[in-house]
Amino acid sequence: MNPEATAKARSVKKRYERDWLAIGGVVAVGVGIRGGSACVVVSVEMDPAAFSDTIPADIEGVPVVIEKTGTIGLL
Repeated sequence: MNPEATAKARSVKKRYERDWLAIGGVVAVGVGIRGGSACVVVSVEMDPAAFSDTIPADIEGVPVVIEKTGTIGLL
């Protein structure tokens, strides 16, 4: 794992997290590893394709992965 790529993904997450969480159906935003590369992971309640017009697949050179997790709640 590349420390610079991870730091860049964290920076991108920090800048866009608030905007993405304001979108209905988005339940979490984090940083992950996919295919050996750092990325921003956006967790959603419904079909990820529903967010393709709102959340880019890549932002500032960092891949963005949209994953359906369903509703996230407190235990």
